[in-house]
Amino acid sequence: MQEVKFETLVTSIGISLQNAQKTIENQNTTLYFQDYEVQDENVYTPVTRRISMPGSDPANAGIIDVPLTALQNHSSLMLDSVDINLKFVAGERNGDLCLGIKSAHEPDELQNEYSEMSLHFKKADTSEGIARLTDKAIKQL
Repeated sequence: MQEVKFETLVTSIGISLQNAQKTIENQNTTLYFQDYEVQDENVYTPVTRRISMPGSDPANAGIIDVPLTALQNHSSLMLDSVDINLKFVAGERNGDLCLGIKSAHEPDELQNEYSEMSLHFKKADTSEGIARLTDKAIKQL
């Protein structure tokens, strides 16, 4: 059994989840901009595909350039919420609340001595930057 200060445990879990969310957001941004060409270091131009749009009248059929970003799935992978369940023995050391954390692999012979705690983390709303950029690209169609 490993002993850790309660404040240290909760802070470490929170920081780990924030880092995981930031990594996911960075990866989503990288994937999003793969559908853009860099003209110079400050200007990105959407990569397009030519699509024939048939109409009821062949004379009205047109070919349009559609940005690939308009065809992407706009639902990004995100950590919406994370639930963590801990089994522990509470104690005090030097005035701090300390928890003896039980590994899931340890035998349950002391099961009655352990308490359980559930932590629920829910993400805050993310920025709307990429959604607005995509809306602007689609409106041009």
